[in-house]
Amino acid sequence: MPMRCLLVPTGPDTDPRPRLDLAQRLSDRLTAHIALAFLSPPAEDVLAAIPEVAIAAGVTRERLELETREAIEASRIAFDAWCTGADVVERPAEQVRPGTTDASFTVRLGPVDAMLVQAGRLSDLILIDRPNWSDPFAAAAFDAAVFATGRPTVVVPPGPASTDPLRKVLIAWNGSLEGTRAVALAMPLLRAAGAVAIFSAPRRDENRTAASDLAAYLARHGIAAEILGFPDPTRAVGPVLLETADAIEASLIVMGAYTHSRVRQFFLGGVTHHILNHAALPVLMAH
Repeated sequence: MPMRCLLVPTGPDTDPRPRLDLAQRLSDRLTAHIALAFLSPPAEDVLAAIPEVAIAAGVTRERLELETREAIEASRIAFDAWCTGADVVERPAEQVRPGTTDASFTVRLGPVDAMLVQAGRLSDLILIDRPNWSDPFAAAAFDAAVFATGRPTVVVPPGPASTDPLRKVLIAWNGSLEGTRAVALAMPLLRAAGAVAIFSAPRRDENRTAASDLAAYLARHGIAAEILGFPDPTRAVGPVLLETADAIEASLIVMGAYTHSRVRQFFLGGVTHHILNHAALPVLMAH
């Protein structure tokens, strides 16, 4: 099934323009609708979560509601400016025009994770910022997108978007369930890619599917994929993966997220954790 619905979640003090730019570049190949969704918790939820000292200092429901309205208006103005500068037609979400690239702006007030899940499950691809774990919005957006929507999620690094994010796609393959899901969900992008390569670390589990089997599977779908070697089996996978991506000038990585425990990776390190912290190119993840 082709990708026709690209979701870009945003919120107060969040700049979605790098992700909107990437969504537009993807839509150059996919002819998709770009949905910018402003997500924000209601004032009563925010008020219930803030310390009493802030309430004593004058934080009220009315003030929070005003700040939310101002943030929505600022986001809307920035979105209108982006559409004009990018020459993208702005159209209400309910006015469907299949086969065209257009964009819409919607507001969803409620718990950020629940609102993102609601929007994300009826999207083909979700584009989020690289998570900053000290930022509640970014952390909630990552968790909801990757773990609760069932949809592929592209983690976008800071900086300008690639001129062609599908120029060369690198699949990080380990034969895991998460990696398998990532490949399956990314098939529309792999078909549209200019080139595809497979990075496979040395196998520790003989029951896992080999890179050659993945290449044969992709070939049956009309996708030619180059299998890359792992230069030094003594090194950690994460740094070698990023070095390989840089060496072949990959424009997008496709990989499973958190094959092992998230808690283990947070404290001890792991491939997903390393890629999230260091990747300079977009990464499509699925869990």
